[in-house]
Amino acid sequence: MASAPTQKRRRRPGCRFLSHPLPAFLGIGLIGPTPIGYETQFEVRMLSPSSGMLEDPITGSLNAAIGCWMYSTGQWTKPVVVAQGTCIGRQGRVFLRYHEPSNTVWVGGNVCHLIEGTLTL
Repeated sequence: MASAPTQKRRRRPGCRFLSHPLPAFLGIGLIGPTPIGYETQFEVRMLSPSSGMLEDPITGSLNAAIGCWMYSTGQWTKPVVVAQGTCIGRQGRVFLRYHEPSNTVWVGGNVCHLIEGTLTL
């Protein structure tokens, strides 16, 4: 007699070690070097299907976190230009530099205004 199939429970990695539940929004950020001679030094991808889009074309917060990591570990010492969105047909460029007097990483880039308005809370 075959035993009844058991239903597997979906578990989030590391959940039992957290004092609070993981957020509903989960994503993964990736970074890799671009070929020598390319207009940027790195390509960043933010895969975030739980946000309603498979990939974010530009993520300032991810680039800021990567910049803090790379500058603090000495892997970056000069200003860096990062590409993002290439794999989904976008040509996003993020400019990162370490500002020594304030010990901060500055993130910049061009924007396209698609909507404008005011929100009152």
